[in-house]
Amino acid sequence: MDDTGHKEDDEKDFVDVLLEIQQENLLGFRIDKVTIKALILDMFLAGTDTTATLLERVMAEILKHPKVMIKLQNEVIKGC
Repeated sequence: MDDTGHKEDDEKDFVDVLLEIQQENLLGFRIDKVTIKALILDMFLAGTDTTATLLERVMAEILKHPKVMIKLQNEVIKGC
């Protein structure tokens, strides 16, 4: 990105790649807007689900180890 926050000509993000695949028919079959929307939604949901699962497991481990929980609580209190 340049200083104004705009992408350089050679920088492509996920959506750019999907649109290029659609426009140039690179897969050998048509990819429509609904498919592109579904792929983008899957990416967002996968990231959200992974984060939620990680947080749930971390909290479960903290609850199993009271000494660690006390240390973490003290760290949070110090940071306030």
